Amino acid sequence: MASVQFLSAIFLCLICLNSLLLCFNLSYSSFLRHSGEIGRQNCLDARSENKSIKVKRCSTCEREKIIFLGAVIKIVDDDDILQCECTIVNDFWAVTTTSCIDLIEEDFNLFHITSGSLKWQTGNKHFIRRIFSHENGLIKESISLIKVHNPFVIYPEQLIILQREWSNINSNSIQLYGWSHYRSLDSDFSMISNEKCRLTYEKFHGNVSLLNTFDDDVFCMNFCQYHIGNPLVDNGFLIGLSSNLNVECADNFLPGKYLKISYYYDWIVNTMNIN
Repeated sequence: MASVQFLSAIFLCLICLNSLLLCFNLSYSSFLRHSGEIGRQNCLDARSENKSIKVKRCSTCEREKIIFLGAVIKIVDDDDILQCECTIVNDFWAVTTTSCIDLIEEDFNLFHITSGSLKWQTGNKHFIRRIFSHENGLIKESISLIKVHNPFVIYPEQLIILQREWSNINSNSIQLYGWSHYRSLDSDFSMISNEKCRLTYEKFHGNVSLLNTFDDDVFCMNFCQYHIGNPLVDNGFLIGLSSNLNVECADNFLPGKYLKISYYYDWIVNTMNIN
């Protein structure tokens, strides 16, 4: 009889413990939802030692950056190599730079695009169907488009809106995206004239003339990214892509050079519509 009472007591204790765990789980889930709602603002307030930028470091912010970011991957034996980056602008299309396309060989079977994951190594795979490059790419860095076989429609993949007309950049909303980092800039950033930017790069390259590479299709700023094709976003619009020179600016504190999306807007839209 005593053993029955003992077992009954243990059973009641287990029921109580299970109820407590259930209540804790519900409370914690509510806390996580609340944290997600305020996470964006909290991340925007996280500053780096360099006061000219704010650096997002939390998991909520990490999720924000993956929805339209793509990685151009080369398959080498059993390894994947990140070649450059692209940005989703349509269910079947991603935009990047000609220097990124130059890294892709004719055999598209050796390459694919990954997206929709916190890590480019584990993203959704999209296989390349066709590639189109603007005619400017024959003489200098320019815009290119990649069309894929399987569409960018797997959650959380999402396209970004292209900036149609160039306008003054909003210092409160400009953002830099990349697989290894994410930056939301402070008001200390500034535009740099193309002439000053060109002279700085020419001096760095030993006074080699770069006159035709800093025209109306590009703009420069006092910061840069580390990878080819990194998207620059202002108020939810794609306004620029980092050029191949940005690899040098990251290592040598040079101005960042960006391809101007609004300059290529008509070509991008027309190319997607007819292909």
